[in-house]
Amino acid sequence: MATLFLVVLYFLSFQGLRSAFGDQHRKLTATQGEMLVVKCDVGGTNITWTHHHPSESQRPLLQSREDPDEDALGDPSGHLVVLSASVERQGNYSCSPWNSNATCWYTLTVSPTRQEEVPVKDCEKGLSCKLKNFCPRDLFIPSLKLLKKTVWQKDNEGDSSNGYFEKVAEKDEGVYTCRRSYQYRGRLYNLTSTVMLKVKKPADSIPRIWSPKPGMVYPVQLGSQLVVPCEVEVYNEFDSSYWLDGKSFVKNDQNQSVYSNQTVKKGEKGERKITTSLFFQKVTADQLSRTYTCKLESTRKHSNVSITLALKDVPVSSLRVALLAVLFAMLAVVSSGLVFYWCRVPFTLLLRDKLDCHSNASDGKLYDAYLMTYPSQTETALSEEDRRWMENVLEEQLGYRLCLQDRDVSPGEAVADAVMRCILQSRRVVLLPSAEDQPALCYGLPSAIHSALVDKKSRLLLIRTKTPRKVSVEQPEEGGSRALPESLRLLTKAGSSVTWGGPCSRPLSSSFWKNLRYHLPAPRKLKAMHSALDSVC
Repeated sequence: MATLFLVVLYFLSFQGLRSAFGDQHRKLTATQGEMLVVKCDVGGTNITWTHHHPSESQRPLLQSREDPDEDALGDPSGHLVVLSASVERQGNYSCSPWNSNATCWYTLTVSPTRQEEVPVKDCEKGLSCKLKNFCPRDLFIPSLKLLKKTVWQKDNEGDSSNGYFEKVAEKDEGVYTCRRSYQYRGRLYNLTSTVMLKVKKPADSIPRIWSPKPGMVYPVQLGSQLVVPCEVEVYNEFDSSYWLDGKSFVKNDQNQSVYSNQTVKKGEKGERKITTSLFFQKVTADQLSRTYTCKLESTRKHSNVSITLALKDVPVSSLRVALLAVLFAMLAVVSSGLVFYWCRVPFTLLLRDKLDCHSNASDGKLYDAYLMTYPSQTETALSEEDRRWMENVLEEQLGYRLCLQDRDVSPGEAVADAVMRCILQSRRVVLLPSAEDQPALCYGLPSAIHSALVDKKSRLLLIRTKTPRKVSVEQPEEGGSRALPESLRLLTKAGSSVTWGGPCSRPLSSSFWKNLRYHLPAPRKLKAMHSALDSVC
């Protein structure tokens, strides 16, 4: 009856404690006859483990217990060690530090065979593979003596490998058990763990260095800091990367002027992404002549990438940049001006011909040009035929309205009045060289022409001819009886001139007609439909 009362009291107290501590209750599974080691989840010092057995009173499990039949130890460092799991050891255990009210609860179940899920280790065929990480960790408990030999078994068939395969093969697949033995009070106890090895076909991916690229040159300034990351992708835990300064290994020591640092990330496909960064505290001139190499060591492929440092170009000052900009702007303006000067004649004529530009008739003048003659020697004068042909081309083919002496001067009108009227009613005054036997209408009227030009009522255009000897209006022969008066020669210097080259100047595509049309105004066209275009032109 008393035993039943204790059992009921145990379960009631245990359920109350479980509801108080909730998630801090864990389930443990052990294989009969094997060791079990559990680390208390509550931090602190002087951890006390207690076994809550339903048929016995609560018993603290201390390492100092002298009972030779005791097979469960509570280590003050926080470990529960069940030396040989048995059905008698099933039940509930709690652990708590001496200076805290926090308590963790565990329920231990012992089964004849191993019940926990076996982890799987995947290794690639033909590559190295190690299972040592799945072996139980060493226990540093004073009363337990670890035997140095670690035994690996495959499928429980006796001693096998040492947990390392230099080139794993398909025949190596299986379940491996790592066993470590401890001696306690003259008796031997085994701590084991298992792992399943699976051998995969060789992966298509090859370890490689993603950055930096081979032969890269990093521009630097003396005294500045620099970080050069070396990013590699590997598929084996034995693969690694590091930096070399020449042939010397770069250490991870921040006290050095050049040191390295490494980070590792796991990829989505099982690859490992290693970034080994090369740090320069302050770049020196000596480092500019060195070669730094990122080296990848892999079980499948070795590779390396070398880089160097170089001084940056000296930055151009803002003032120098501004001066260069101004200089280029001036050159652009001058160049555009020269281009326009050279192309002004064809460009102007192109606009007139393609856009059908005509002069505005609102300036009050009746004629586009007034053709006058000036005295010249026979060899430098236009012939009567050339002069008549020129007048016909200007009027009939080019559409100019001309004022001609022998046609537009009324009979009986005074010569001086007729000349002055024609000048004032014309937009251009064109002087043609005349032989001695031709009437020189402008001779003796320089004052009237001068008055019209000064008032900007007309513009002067001089036509000259090519001669075998140097005879011109500007520099006539000394003592010539037919030289222009001084006042008229000064007027011609203020105007423009076009040179007549004889028969070669007759085609409308010749330079003579292009220059003549350029200096003359656009022909008149008084139709209203062109008024908008005329205002633009």
